[in-house]
Amino acid sequence: MGVILHRASGVVGDLTQASQVYVCLWSHGPAHIHFVVQPETEAVVEAFGIWGPALQAEMFERGELPDREGVEKFASRARRAFGHAG
Repeated sequence: MGVILHRASGVVGDLTQASQVYVCLWSHGPAHIHFVVQPETEAVVEAFGIWGPALQAEMFERGELPDREGVEKFASRARRAFGHAG
């Protein structure tokens, strides 16, 4: 799991030019686990006025969803960076 998360954080960092990339574990009991790979860019820090774990919590609190087309483009670039077609 560590190798995958390390690789994912590297890909996310490269694609976003983030100054930091956080990998967080959120769990809701023993069988429900989320790993969040969170880039921290200067633009996001400026928009929210906070950084680190508080930034991630605030982003969830606001409930703002990213643009679907932007997510699809990012996912396509990430697949290529991981060495997959698509």
